[in-house]
Amino acid sequence: MITFLSTNMIANAATNGGKCAKVGQIQITKGVSFVCIKSGGKTVWKVKPTTANNKTASTATTTTSSTSTTTTTVAKIQSFLAPSVASDGLSTCEIQERSAHRITYPKGPYVGFPRRAINSFRNSGVLTYAMIPIEWADLQGNAKQLQESVKQATLFKTWMEEASQGRIQINWKIHPSWVRMAGASSSWYSPRAFPANVEFGDAAIAAADREFDFSNVDAVIYFLPESQEVFLEGSQGTVDSGLERPFRSAEGNIPSFAVMGKYFEQPHKNHWSAWVHYSLIWMGMPELFDAQANRGGTRTIPIGNMSGFDIMSTQDGPSRQLSGWLRFLLDWLEAGQVYCKKFENVSTIKLSLEPVSNQSTKLKMVGVRISDTKMVIIESRRLDKRFDCDQLKSTEVNGSIVYIVDSTQGHVTGETLSLVAPNNRALTWRDCNGPPQVDAIVRVGEFVDVLGLRIKVLESETYDLIEISRP
Repeated sequence: MITFLSTNMIANAATNGGKCAKVGQIQITKGVSFVCIKSGGKTVWKVKPTTANNKTASTATTTTSSTSTTTTTVAKIQSFLAPSVASDGLSTCEIQERSAHRITYPKGPYVGFPRRAINSFRNSGVLTYAMIPIEWADLQGNAKQLQESVKQATLFKTWMEEASQGRIQINWKIHPSWVRMAGASSSWYSPRAFPANVEFGDAAIAAADREFDFSNVDAVIYFLPESQEVFLEGSQGTVDSGLERPFRSAEGNIPSFAVMGKYFEQPHKNHWSAWVHYSLIWMGMPELFDAQANRGGTRTIPIGNMSGFDIMSTQDGPSRQLSGWLRFLLDWLEAGQVYCKKFENVSTIKLSLEPVSNQSTKLKMVGVRISDTKMVIIESRRLDKRFDCDQLKSTEVNGSIVYIVDSTQGHVTGETLSLVAPNNRALTWRDCNGPPQVDAIVRVGEFVDVLGLRIKVLESETYDLIEISRP
């Protein structure tokens, strides 16, 4: 049995050639700017190069003699600007949920406040996942596929621990070999994801129970051989969200399970991001896509109004990041990372935003309360090549996104979070094997007008400098 144990991230001062966490990350140590680069198989700090043509250059000094000319460029160091006006307090952002889904399913996914009570699956602390590779006599796995399951488990662990800012710690218990199920693989043919295939979960646990210790397991993930035709979409569930009872092993009950289907073998699709998507459902987060559109309906924005900018809209990308609003609902943001203001108290406010996926304690989300059920949210985004779908160079832009939260809309309506894009933006195709996406990034010098507010991006380097006003 292979076990991955969680470790805490330690922030170190950047040094040339020293280890860093994420390619593209910028850190300033003792006045020197360092950028995180890929070198061989490692990510290391390198002094950020500066040239006279560098867009971050702010000053240049030229000295001329009879023999040589020397040009020295000083890179612009962007300061983080605290809000120019005090926040009205976190409670200002806690709009009340009025969705029909919350009334019908009080233990199910929630989109507003009060937060749902934690039931079967926690959103903090240590969570133990079991990985069980499953095969049949007529559908056998191999060693390469086992290695891929470990790779996917590592990506999942990193994403969850970073997105939660350490509130979640993932402990993987990975079975090192294939568990053989009795009978033919075709006997478990499952073309649709719902309802959850509980019978398969029961049989798979029974098969693995003879050789695997399920003690303290919160969720079991089944990994199937490549090119399988057993599950086409997959299956998943947890107690309070799709399952009427936990699974039973010799060591105790297991509240959650997931198995990925053939769909996830396509290019630009991954098991780890689906495990994230399902785990967040188990924690009470709403899916942001439109279920009716998924069943053949049509809509102006494919998937839903958050397009591909949230892993709860689609786990397939292009952005596999979690929105600031859902981080706020999960209590994955510190109080100082959220700035809240009532609409009537907005005059002109300037502030800096740290990209929402960065590991820092700086401000990450701005919320302006429009009514008891409606908020305007602003957050900063950067491409994260570890997790986001590979994109064309022309789409790798810095900037912010603005969206409306409507807590009268619930789970799978497609209307709960709605992006607000600058004028004259069309749907764009990304190289991610998915539907077109709204080009919603607000770049430097651009603004959006939304519900009586004007939100403008003034700078976008290490941080985004934002101006909020009522024109």
